[in-house]
Amino acid sequence: MKLFIDIETIPTGEKPQLSELKPPAQMTKAETIQKWWEDTEAREADLDKIYRKRALDYMQGRVLCIGYAIEDGPVAGIINDSEDALFKQLEANLMENKTVESMFRQGSPVVWVSYNGRAFDYPYLSLRAAKYGCDFLSMALRPFNEREHLLDVMKIITHTDYKGMVSLEDACNFFGIPTSKEEMDGSMIYDEYLAGNGEGILKYCMADVEAMRKVYYKLVGRANVV
Repeated sequence: MKLFIDIETIPTGEKPQLSELKPPAQMTKAETIQKWWEDTEAREADLDKIYRKRALDYMQGRVLCIGYAIEDGPVAGIINDSEDALFKQLEANLMENKTVESMFRQGSPVVWVSYNGRAFDYPYLSLRAAKYGCDFLSMALRPFNEREHLLDVMKIITHTDYKGMVSLEDACNFFGIPTSKEEMDGSMIYDEYLAGNGEGILKYCMADVEAMRKVYYKLVGRANVV
């Protein structure tokens, strides 16, 4: 049983104050540092970049949206401003599938499939499942170091856990698969969230799942994947 999954995250918490910001490490000359201090607009831009990077940190960011598909089934998605409610809904939705429910209850390994999941999705998912008391999700994600339970499509492409980055868009283009990045990409999620475009974010996340699933099927020799 394979469960294809993708998450979208946003930064959370209070923004740092401008007075807390330090000059970039590459700035060593006193004159350059002084100009940086005097350029409030540039410092505010640096502060915004630092805050947005929290979305990439599973200890500081927040999961806003989750897209998923069970085997060849339809792609589904959920979005919620409450991370707690989001994960409880994901667990409830998955438990509606009798096969998944049986595997969760028996402790049988569900094979999770993601793109760049070992560095991003899986730490986010496993920590949140534990935090919010989603016991079945937490149990299913528990074999964190066992490759057979937590597949990372990008690592299948690069053949290593230690180096090599291939974007999902590049993988899709290589295999001639329609990309999910035509209208949105991950760098736009926070701006779209601020603009109130939850529907667009959900659509994008679900499209990522479909694209990633097709790339995976290409890699394992499934014919007629377009």
